[in-house]
Amino acid sequence: MSSIFVSLDRICTFIGTRSLDEIECSRCESFLYIHQPDEQMVDRLIGTCPDCLAWYLIDAEKGNMALLPDENDLRRA
Repeated sequence: MSSIFVSLDRICTFIGTRSLDEIECSRCESFLYIHQPDEQMVDRLIGTCPDCLAWYLIDAEKGNMALLPDENDLRRA
């Protein structure tokens, strides 16, 4: 197994002032589809963009998210 390092920019979403279905993609401003992969971690979510296909890790408790690396980032390693 080899390691790669990627930089993640934190994006403030201000979730507390709006609902989860109003979170926009930082790339194309489309509304994200929100997924909850683990029922025991209700504030840890994945957001996916239906238009540009970006994925985000969302911390709903703190109102932050980060754009996740895509396949191009992984192939550069």
